[in-house]
Amino acid sequence: MDPVDRRAMKHLRISKWIGQTPVVGVCTLCNRELKIPMTAMNRVSDAQESLRHQFAQYKCIVESAKASA
Repeated sequence: MDPVDRRAMKHLRISKWIGQTPVVGVCTLCNRELKIPMTAMNRVSDAQESLRHQFAQYKCIVESAKASA
């Protein structure tokens, strides 16, 4: 894969932690913020899975624009 293509891919970056629990993630492509529900705060694995699931499900604005071009 070309390095330019790699930069254009969306990635999840954790932007806020409470202790060892990730609570806010950001898409590196469109800067959309994803937050975990309060129920996922009890276990780190639940918080991680919540962010991964949200990230996989949402449609990035930048990706959508590229697909329609």
